[in-house]
Amino acid sequence: TFQSIRVFTFGGEGFPKTELKKLYSLYGHQAKLVNVYGPTEGTCICSSYDISEKDFEDMNTLAPLGTINQNFEYIIVNENMQEVQNGEKGELCLIGPNVALGYYNDMERTNQSFVQNPRVTTHRDIIYKTGDIVYKKDSLLWFVGRVDNQIKHMGYRIELEEIESALNGVHYIQQSAVVYNKINEKYGKIIAFEHGTNCKGSLTGCGTDHAHLHIVAFKDSLLTFLLHTLIH
Repeated sequence: TFQSIRVFTFGGEGFPKTELKKLYSLYGHQAKLVNVYGPTEGTCICSSYDISEKDFEDMNTLAPLGTINQNFEYIIVNENMQEVQNGEKGELCLIGPNVALGYYNDMERTNQSFVQNPRVTTHRDIIYKTGDIVYKKDSLLWFVGRVDNQIKHMGYRIELEEIESALNGVHYIQQSAVVYNKINEKYGKIIAFEHGTNCKGSLTGCGTDHAHLHIVAFKDSLLTFLLHTLIH
């Protein structure tokens, strides 16, 4: 099937490593697999990364976004619009002539996402806040999650996509989804759902013995303080 195909290009959301590995195993010998990134507000693809065998050494992360194209610049900022240090997580902000001017007939939303460049104080210089949490490592940008999917739980800031990536790295889990159930201002629960070869539904619905197998499989990938909220 697809014997003549030369390139697979994918983007829009993180490609789970387990599924990506299947695609790479089928076509990696004949075709290039390219992870691309570019929000609509950037009006074109602003980064890309070629998948290789090395990317499957760690199954608990998503493939890198790669390096930013030459017609873009970027900064990574914290919630106070201060630039973070190399390796620290923050929100990716895009700069350049391809970045949109704003949202048509929606000044409120425009003012929230298209803001002044914190590097520039002498004149107007607009950057776009993507809402994507990233960090830079080995000259590459790595996607962590969305700002709107970041929660604060037990004093920690947590990206729900990171938990999903860890779950998807378990060989018998095909897909997973993690949600946060906020019970009141002080308390909430992180709930994980998975579809795999051994059971369906929530982790808590698979029985104590099976749930224990899940803990053993991904405990090294998740922070210790999360375990007792994921599985009871």
